[in-house]
Amino acid sequence: MFLSKYLETPREKTLITALIFIFVPFAILTFVFCINELRLISATDFGVLDFELAWTPERINQIFLAWGPAEIQHQTFITYIDYAFIPCYSLFGAGLVLFIARKSEKNLQNLGLILCFSFLLAGIFDAIENINLLLMSANEASYWPGCPFFASACATFKISFLLIGLCYFYIGICYLIFKKKEFAPIFRALILIGGGMIIIIFLAVWSFFLSILTAVIYFFMLLGIIYREQKENK
Repeated sequence: MFLSKYLETPREKTLITALIFIFVPFAILTFVFCINELRLISATDFGVLDFELAWTPERINQIFLAWGPAEIQHQTFITYIDYAFIPCYSLFGAGLVLFIARKSEKNLQNLGLILCFSFLLAGIFDAIENINLLLMSANEASYWPGCPFFASACATFKISFLLIGLCYFYIGICYLIFKKKEFAPIFRALILIGGGMIIIIFLAVWSFFLSILTAVIYFFMLLGIIYREQKENK
């Protein structure tokens, strides 16, 4: 596999050092965005996620009306900050998946090497999405009607690629635990399925769309991994 070179490069010590270094701005910016989202929803009933997944000009106008000029200007500033956040979460997520992939075996390892790029793809779609968000924020009354659709389409791809990487990360950690300690099949199933359900329920509190998307991605990936595992063991 042409990606197998990443099993050795960069060296593990370099990878861990980079992850620690990137974690600091990643954690700070994540905290800033979470606080902004909670404040925005509390004050106007519409968060940044609603803006990203508005899809139609009518929905955008509804959000802008609720936000008001001052809040629109503030969210424009937040969108610019997001351009600093993109390389942080892209590299941090890719590094974590690569670390898990190196510790894994066979198909799970190969899958991890491929899914390292899911975070990088998410970053690309995020950057394109932000362009459309900024165009709408800067031209509230005269933005191109296609902007909401393109922004929401890019946001959907971004979220999907992020969830793919995160689902792999959780499943990969579970398999590393199973590798170090023997579990009965029923307990393995409870950890994998139960953990996935907890994540999905938690996301449902925030966004029904995110919970459904996570459920589809998580269980599709899990079933695929189990199928390949059973096929290898025959």
